[in-house]
Amino acid sequence: MASSVRNLTPEEARRKITEKLRKGGTKGAGSPVTPKMPADKRIVFEQALEEMAATGLIVALPTATKPKYFLREFAPSAETAAVKIERYAESKHPTLLAQTQLKTALSPIEKPFLVQAIQALESQVRLIRLLRGKAFVFAHADSLRAALGVTTKAPIFDPQAVRRAYHTLVTRTGFRDVEIAALQRESGAPLAELKEWLQAEHHDGRADFYFGDWSLSDAQTREGAIELRGERYLLVRLEE
Repeated sequence: MASSVRNLTPEEARRKITEKLRKGGTKGAGSPVTPKMPADKRIVFEQALEEMAATGLIVALPTATKPKYFLREFAPSAETAAVKIERYAESKHPTLLAQTQLKTALSPIEKPFLVQAIQALESQVRLIRLLRGKAFVFAHADSLRAALGVTTKAPIFDPQAVRRAYHTLVTRTGFRDVEIAALQRESGAPLAELKEWLQAEHHDGRADFYFGDWSLSDAQTREGAIELRGERYLLVRLEE
């Protein structure tokens, strides 16, 4: 046992941490460093954990007890919180919702992202802030526009905007393989047109698809899946 501890490399520690957190998926996992670890092994794991956090490969979020760790691609964020809030507001239309009500759409670990998510939704006009009495309430923007008979132009698909969004996600996550659903959210492209474009890019050798983990994916991630030859792909890598 002592020999295996001495021979543990930082690369092996990073691999083991990645495996543990990938298995945890969107639910996250406790610290890969446990009290029962031999001291030498703990040092290597702690160093690997610090390096991965410093380079953005993993995210540690506080909970009521101990931090929970995520791979960057699975970590809760203002973006994931915004998706849940928008869907909740849409499901409750025409009810006008207070901020405290929007908060119920989020899991405990996502709640710190509430204000940032609402601000993003407002800036993208996906959520409308209204004044009721002396308090602010919110309405789902598309549902409110439809109820008022306001028509909007469909967004124009812009391949360059998609590529910019892809590079943003790669920089943010540290991975070249990004979720198709995340690419749609980041770019704002219509999902059907995005899928059609990605398949054309794949046909021309400028995009590769990868499976991802279907069992750990939520409904929103699965909506982005592209089906080819009977297989479902959640991830894409764009080539230059």
